[in-house]
Amino acid sequence: MNGTWRSSFGPSQFSYPAFQCVDLSLGGPITDRAFFGGNVNGMDARRDDLEFWDLPPIAERLRRPDFIQPLQAGAVVRFPIPSSEGKSILVRRGVSFTSAQRACENMEREIPEPDFDRLVSDSNAQWEDKLGRIVLANGTSDYIRRLFYTSFYRTFLSPNNATGNAPPPYTDSEHPYFDGLYCSWDTYRTLFPLMALTSPREMAEITDTYVDGWRQEGWLPECRANNVLGWTQGGNNAVPIVADFIVKYADHAAALGVDLDEFWDAVEHDVEATPANWDYTGRRQDSYRKLGYMAYNYLESGSTGQRTREASRGLEYAFGDFAAGMAARTLRKADASDALLKRSLSYVNNFDPNLESDGYRSFVARRFPNGTFAPGSNPADCSPLDANRSHECSTQSTNTFGIYESSSWEYSLYAPHDVAGLVRLLDGGDDETFARRLRHFFDAGYYLPGNEPSFQTPTLFHHVGRPADSVRQVRRVVYDHFSLARGGLPGNDDNAAMASLLVWHLLGLYPVPASGEMLVLSPFVPGYEIRNELLGHVRVRVTGFDPSSLSRDIPRGSRAFVETVRLDGVAVGRCRVDFGQLFKAREVEFVMTDVERRGCDGQEPSSVSTGGFI
Repeated sequence: MNGTWRSSFGPSQFSYPAFQCVDLSLGGPITDRAFFGGNVNGMDARRDDLEFWDLPPIAERLRRPDFIQPLQAGAVVRFPIPSSEGKSILVRRGVSFTSAQRACENMEREIPEPDFDRLVSDSNAQWEDKLGRIVLANGTSDYIRRLFYTSFYRTFLSPNNATGNAPPPYTDSEHPYFDGLYCSWDTYRTLFPLMALTSPREMAEITDTYVDGWRQEGWLPECRANNVLGWTQGGNNAVPIVADFIVKYADHAAALGVDLDEFWDAVEHDVEATPANWDYTGRRQDSYRKLGYMAYNYLESGSTGQRTREASRGLEYAFGDFAAGMAARTLRKADASDALLKRSLSYVNNFDPNLESDGYRSFVARRFPNGTFAPGSNPADCSPLDANRSHECSTQSTNTFGIYESSSWEYSLYAPHDVAGLVRLLDGGDDETFARRLRHFFDAGYYLPGNEPSFQTPTLFHHVGRPADSVRQVRRVVYDHFSLARGGLPGNDDNAAMASLLVWHLLGLYPVPASGEMLVLSPFVPGYEIRNELLGHVRVRVTGFDPSSLSRDIPRGSRAFVETVRLDGVAVGRCRVDFGQLFKAREVEFVMTDVERRGCDGQEPSSVSTGGFI
């Protein structure tokens, strides 16, 4: 069987074919077979006089929001089951994006004989290998253990390896092919940094797939699903994904079979070149390059696309420049690194210093080419407090707020690479005022847990010397918004974006993408071992682990806070640890205390404007 479909999240001009091959082991002969067609209005029709059934494309009206699929189609077979053989039916199914023949070949190769018990055993062994890359210590509570592995499991589901089944122009490529890069804006923050921690080979293959998009089609894919281009959401967020790999595995590129020169060329191209249409590749470059921000009500020359989400995408572009700059620094390209890191500070150009909300000042807003900001901007628009919250907050084409899938309250806290500079930019620039603004952000209800711009916000207290406040806020996030119940996620899992965020929180760390830096929080477990096939095993021990601290509101006197982190016995502070440091150590110790200490023992989180990320 086969069909052609449109992208699930992309321009309607892109479509893809898919094929399947189905084999039935019935224990008896097929006595009847037919094609079936039905609909929601009671149609229930069968035809047994057809050898094949060819349906024409569905009309263009499927674009309408009230569209109902006009026909559910399938094939039906009837067969007797001898009473002596029980009532088990075995079905083998192969799929392919290239042909029905390849679908049958895949089925025969992967399931050479319908031995259900063997397949279950083989599948279990594969999952044990993947889930065994982080082993939680004895003494972990049953609830936290199940919460952890339920989430960790989902981080391996996608992108999916479709090597050997790639459509044109990838059919004859010698590189791996993964589908389901859906979407890079969702996954660059936590999923790929987690992949770097545990799965270097898979990360190398998937990032090579990204780079093969540049080789074959001229651009890194942003939100490719079902083998076709999808919408570019925030910035061009494939850049921090490839950069994260470069920063962490440049010394191991040969062992992983990747070409770092090509990786760098792809990253540099996508932050510098101008696409024909920025809706699904590259950047909206013209005004960003000329003015330092993405101007509202500006006509680009030589490039086109939807003119929306200007303020938040300007922030994302700045972070992408940081990511590319870090990749350049790793590869010792000093001139490129200096220029990109300098340009990454352009995020400040999106802030209106006179825009106020709830007594706080300086928020991101759309900005005209002449430097003025759009009047009437309300930082609370599209926040959970917006009574008129519209679907336009998340749309690609009609978003009139300038902020994507979040509010200005949330995005005005987004500068992961330069929080020290952000603190100076907001409300007079002192640590205490920034901490008050953060507390108000959570207490007033502006926090939107189900969307990715919220991921880093609970950890920002680290940047003003209050790591204990980050710990308290993360505890609330975990217990208020994640559980094992139905509906136990704060939003769409978004290709394990939510799952990987929770894994990081339970481990007591939070990553800064495209850098080696991880902020130190508070583990929910008494210890764990990270098993990295290339970098080795790292044992994490939580000295003074206190199960009584595992609650939404940390009880007084419980040991919920990190006094210091020790790497092979050497103290490195309480606020951050580096990826490279972690894997050079063979034992990492979190020393816990009930004292909420201020400051970071001289190991403050890094920021570009203060010379960090060396």
